[in-house]
Amino acid sequence: MGTELRKVFSWDINNLSDENHPIRSKSFSSGGGCEWCIILHPKGYPGYDNHLSLFLNVPNLESLRLGWKRRTRFFFVILNQSGNELCRSPNDQSCLFCAEATQWGFRKLLPLTKLLEDHDNNKKLTFQVHLEVV
Repeated sequence: MGTELRKVFSWDINNLSDENHPIRSKSFSSGGGCEWCIILHPKGYPGYDNHLSLFLNVPNLESLRLGWKRRTRFFFVILNQSGNELCRSPNDQSCLFCAEATQWGFRKLLPLTKLLEDHDNNKKLTFQVHLEVV
């Protein structure tokens, strides 16, 4: 089984520090009937309050065929408004998405203190997911 597709999806968020609840990106396609979205916990996933949390998610699992599965490799990159990289997740993340596992990601991706260090340059952040579906 070879690589189906490589895709980079970018999502810009302004004033992230004002957000208190999880945020979901619009859905995007990687082709072959795969729809994805990013879920961001700006104040941290429950129990991980001092870190930004980021997940790749299958948004409409109920619309997929019975037994749907996708093996992926992905990583996240966070850029500040100057285009400088703030954070990159490990890029050896290989995951199987299916009905039992619709979301994979990182609960402790970036310490919130790092976002506050340069608040003026972090007013607009770009979140990228680099996705390979095999």
